[in-house]
Amino acid sequence: MIATNLKSILLVDDDTTTNFLNKVFIDKLDHDLGIDIALNGQEAIDILDVNIQESDFGDCLIVLDLNMPYMDGWEFLEFFNENFEPKIKDKISIVVLTAVEVDPVTTKDLKELSVKDIVQKPLSEKAFEKLIGEYLNR
Repeated sequence: MIATNLKSILLVDDDTTTNFLNKVFIDKLDHDLGIDIALNGQEAIDILDVNIQESDFGDCLIVLDLNMPYMDGWEFLEFFNENFEPKIKDKISIVVLTAVEVDPVTTKDLKELSVKDIVQKPLSEKAFEKLIGEYLNR
């Protein structure tokens, strides 16, 4: 299931500049979305754990980098798939943001780990607007 009532975005990337720029792009869209930032997969899990406890937890878009220290994107995806309940996973759409071109085998592996889309870094303001628009309008 894809997010249909997008309420928040979780940016997961160890590159603080990328996070800053992506947050600026999202803020400019003026969609009144909550924005959280995590520097690795463990921080993302911690943020999700807190947000899920809120009574108004709604659909969330996670923009996930794969290459990070401590807990990388692959480890996050494995944890997410093994530990989050289906009713929560149904509210979360994961998009991988990567600086390298992803081969077909890796793409297949990512799709099996709940990834909805794979996009190339860096995202421009226009590209982020398109990405957010896709998840707002589903």
